[in-house]
Amino acid sequence: KAHPSHTPLALSAGNQTLLIQNAGDVKRLINMATGAVVQTIKGSYVEDTAAPSPDGQQVFIVTEQDIALHDLKTGKVLQRFDIPNFYGAIAFAPDAKSFLTITSNGDYDLWDLTSGNKRWSFTGRSGLSHAFATNEILVSTDRAANDITWWNWQTGQRIRKICNL
Repeated sequence: KAHPSHTPLALSAGNQTLLIQNAGDVKRLINMATGAVVQTIKGSYVEDTAAPSPDGQQVFIVTEQDIALHDLKTGKVLQRFDIPNFYGAIAFAPDAKSFLTITSNGDYDLWDLTSGNKRWSFTGRSGLSHAFATNEILVSTDRAANDITWWNWQTGQRIRKICNL
């Protein structure tokens, strides 16, 4: 039985490992068959993001120091990213070769997973929520302006904007 402060965040492919958030600054990977702790990750608070890959093999975990890509089954750190001006939101792109971050001023940045290089960014156009609707389109909402904007996430080009919803 899970403690009430344990919040499930991600489940690995094959349902072998569960990532949970404990109260405070600890995330844990739990073996689903045995209940044993596979890995403990400290310095990652409740409000810090965890984002699983589309195939359930990897997970991004935001900590006080950086963004770390972990193997979701073993907890091993595969890669670390030091993203300047990082705000806290992160998501894998549907191709699992890129990931999205939001800067502290609300801009979107798309990063290449292999190289860690920024693929594109656009300024002053994003809100603080996002969703990948298809393999080609990113939907972003701007709460302050009360609109929705569709972007081609592979090129960074705006497709359409609907205002005054």
